[in-house]
Amino acid sequence: MKTLKTIRNCSVKVKFQCPRIWDELEATSDDSIRHCGECNKGVYFCASDEDTIENAKKGNCIAREIPSDDELPVMFLGEVEAQPVETEQQKQAYDWKQREDAITEAVQRKNPSRYCSNCGYASSEYRKNCKVCGFIFSDVTVHK
Repeated sequence: MKTLKTIRNCSVKVKFQCPRIWDELEATSDDSIRHCGECNKGVYFCASDEDTIENAKKGNCIAREIPSDDELPVMFLGEVEAQPVETEQQKQAYDWKQREDAITEAVQRKNPSRYCSNCGYASSEYRKNCKVCGFIFSDVTVHK
């Protein structure tokens, strides 16, 4: 599956995300850290949820891998004669992309008051379940 390494949790004020992509950042002596010339900060590649949560809590710019757009199911607007068949690979790519979008939202939360006790990502107080892992919250919130 083709993937992209996207930058998240960047403090540079742009409309949607950091204007740089991992492969264009300046390499450093550590393969998991690159330097961004836009914000003059290190960007940490996070291969695991634990790395992501740890670096996001520190306020670091992070990069994670997502499926390439051409791996996702095709969306048609208007009338089509037959619905396109979604392959298992497209379904997996779509599910992965949805999870990564939820992770992006979680790491961008400033001063969260609740973390999921199942996956560790920040969550809104009003949510009944974790957007990242689907864990159903009880009436007791988890604070860290």
